[in-house]
This record gives sequence, C-alpha cells and structure tokens, in this order.
Amino acid sequence: MTICQLKIFSVVAKHLNVTKASRQLYVSQSSISQRLKLLEQECGMKLYNKVGRGIELTENGRLLLQEIEPMLRQIEGLKQEIDRNVKNMKGERSELRRTG
Repeated sequence: MTICQLKIFSVVAKHLNVTKASRQLYVSQSSISQRLKLLEQECGMKLYNKVGRGIELTENGRLLLQEIEPMLRQIEGLKQEIDRNVKNMKGERSELRRTG
C-alpha cells in the first residue's frame, strides 16, 4: 500500500467518479483503476462498487477513507513545510553569496 494509492483512493472517493479523479490527478483512468484494484487486493477487501458511470464506497471503503484522510492531510502539511524550508535555505545561500 502506497501513499500514492491512498491519495488516488481519496480523490476517487471525493468525486465518486474515476474520470473526474483522473482529470484532477492528471493520471489516466486505466492507471487509476489498476491502482485501486491493487489497493483492494492489498487490503483484502472490496472498497467500492461500480454504479452506472460512477462508484460507491462500501462500508470498508468508507472506514478506510476516514482513517487515511487525516494521514494524507498530515503528509501534505509536511510537504508544504519542507518546501518552505527549502525556499528559506535557498534564500539564505543567495544572501551569503552576495555578502560573502
């Protein structure tokens, strides 16, 4: 189970539609479908059902979503913090070059 798979699952669950998730993530629909199938296999349970042109989450899918959303938010916050630190470090290096 990867962070990427969990992110894809979260976006698909938000839209309840693979096509819309594909557009948001800039990932092909077939790639999303493959990753969702792998996630289901790794979890050992059905996470969603196809309904018409969309999907609906199973009870297990809803529970997984509840558990992973706080983790995904933490990871996104960590990425933003790292980006800020990298920018600050680059700014400090530039300043040192100018004054050094």
